[in-house]
Amino acid sequence: MKMIPLFAVLLTSNLAVAGEPPTPASPALQPTSACLVPDEVKNWGVIDQRRLVVETLGQRYYDIKLTSDCGDLQTRPQISFRNGSSLGFSGTSPTLAGTMGADDGRICGDINDAVVPHGSEPATGKACDIARIRRIDAKTFEGVFGKSAEEGNALLDAANVPVQPAMASAD
Repeated sequence: MKMIPLFAVLLTSNLAVAGEPPTPASPALQPTSACLVPDEVKNWGVIDQRRLVVETLGQRYYDIKLTSDCGDLQTRPQISFRNGSSLGFSGTSPTLAGTMGADDGRICGDINDAVVPHGSEPATGKACDIARIRRIDAKTFEGVFGKSAEEGNALLDAANVPVQPAMASAD
């Protein structure tokens, strides 16, 4: 019996699928102009245990979906964001702003990006991983307040993503 070295089998198997397009494991990378800057958050609201909306300076609005239920989101008065690439924390809420060990820390919905609900002590809650973040318009952001979770989710699901200019202005 003839034995083939393991690395040859692995090399051949990789070549066999090299012509196939990769299946995306996560959404396509977003331009940085579509990402949230945590230090610029000025308002936010909870839709349900898996979804929230955020407003930042410059009249930018975001719809954030989480990968799983985040019970602390509805009971903790403040939130921070964990940037998965730097693993630092940027803190923000309507009453708390500042940076806690992170670089610019844009949140784009990349692997390990998360929302961290907490009380008066920043970044002491359980991190809730972000599944998706996308820009929404002001009308949609304002429209979710005062609605039930079902109505808020339906409004966000039906919302069109604002058109991004081809040449992004200074963020």
